[in-house]
Amino acid sequence: MATPEEAREFYLAQGGFAGDNAEFLFGYESYDGVSGEQDESVDQPRSIYQTIDEILGRPARTYVEWVGDHVAEFRSGP
Repeated sequence: MATPEEAREFYLAQGGFAGDNAEFLFGYESYDGVSGEQDESVDQPRSIYQTIDEILGRPARTYVEWVGDHVAEFRSGP
């Protein structure tokens, strides 16, 4: 998971809407438009997403592994 600082830098590098709003989204710019120190009153983003390993309870397989397990289905046709 990316730190808030890494995510901020990523959005700044994207430019456009993401870059234009990165400072505000990560608490480096307040509602009054003043930039500077990070606003400690802003809750830091927390990931609500789980990894595949967490969801499955085991490491994910690669595409090559999946294809190897299903190769007979590809060869038999419809």
